[in-house]
Amino acid sequence: MKVKVIKFKAFEAKGKSATHYTVAYKGRVFGVNTLRFEENDIAVEGDVLTFSTDVEVLKRVDTDQLTGEVKSYLDIVPKCNLVLAEF
Repeated sequence: MKVKVIKFKAFEAKGKSATHYTVAYKGRVFGVNTLRFEENDIAVEGDVLTFSTDVEVLKRVDTDQLTGEVKSYLDIVPKCNLVLAEF
């Protein structure tokens, strides 16, 4: 699967270098964090990010601690083959 890179930001977490990408796919915007993937699962050439593993979309909801504003985001993550059961 290939997506277009809109922007990226390098960061360090627990002594490990990583990158967060904001990408577009079919008119939608997603987040991709390299900490969630194995090193060889993602390749970036120019403004195209290519996944060499199965992926799925995960909805992430964040609440601003100061204003209480709730925002939803869509992240692309490696597929884990587990199904969430809701009761």
